[in-house]
Amino acid sequence: MLAAAVNEFADLKAEATSIHAVMADAHTELVSIQKPEKSLTEEAAKGTKKEAMRRRKGRDSAPRTSCSGTPTPSPASSPMPRRSTPPPPGH
Repeated sequence: MLAAAVNEFADLKAEATSIHAVMADAHTELVSIQKPEKSLTEEAAKGTKKEAMRRRKGRDSAPRTSCSGTPTPSPASSPMPRRSTPPPPGH
């Protein structure tokens, strides 16, 4: 009976060691993928901020126009009308 428990314990230890090795490899691979992705995300965020600032500067100085080139009112001066939705059937 004791020998069976010792064998069972040895099998469980071998399985745990194997699982640990798989998890360690997966972690290493994940970290190697995340590093370049993180730097790309940071670069994109910097570029997005620069682009937003550039657009904001241009928007503040230029009047808004429609596709045809006619001036359009700013959103603050002419809010869109709210649509009322009909009640669901049966109410």
